[in-house]
Amino acid sequence: MNKEDQIIQKARELFTTYGYKRVSMDEIANLSGVTKRTVYRYFKDKDELFEYFVKEELVNMKDIVEGIENKYDDAFDIIHNSIYELLKYKKNSKFLKIIEREAQDLKTTSAIKFSNQIDASLQDYIRVKLEKLIKENKIKKCNVELCSFIIYTVYISIIFKWSSDGIDENEITNTITMILKDGLFN
Repeated sequence: MNKEDQIIQKARELFTTYGYKRVSMDEIANLSGVTKRTVYRYFKDKDELFEYFVKEELVNMKDIVEGIENKYDDAFDIIHNSIYELLKYKKNSKFLKIIEREAQDLKTTSAIKFSNQIDASLQDYIRVKLEKLIKENKIKKCNVELCSFIIYTVYISIIFKWSSDGIDENEITNTITMILKDGLFN
């Protein structure tokens, strides 16, 4: 393993365990078995190194969506399954959990920035899908920015805050999709 890979591996471990704020470039260098100067040869600062992992997570999320888009033809099935799988991934990713916790609890500027970046990417995905459905006349014209925000916020709120026993995430996602697709009224 080369030095850059060592740095990346050890930094991932530290950030995933302790978050952004509690990790220093000195600790990354020490755990990696290199000098701090070597770390700076590959990454200009802690933000750039941390952003490397955020981009890695976004690539993982993109791969999830591409897999779903290759599996389904129906636009609602794609949106439903993509949102469900992305939120499940976000909920189970140790790295993303620590970013969220640090952004909410410690209000660390970098954690907030990267958390917002991830949320914006997910909302952007929904927005693009809604725009496509409007162009195909499959849904009514709407304010896609507002609708993507509402859809994302509803999914996040329910999946992360729902605590009722007996109702799983898939049932929640199916119910939200039914409401969006069919409405509540006869």
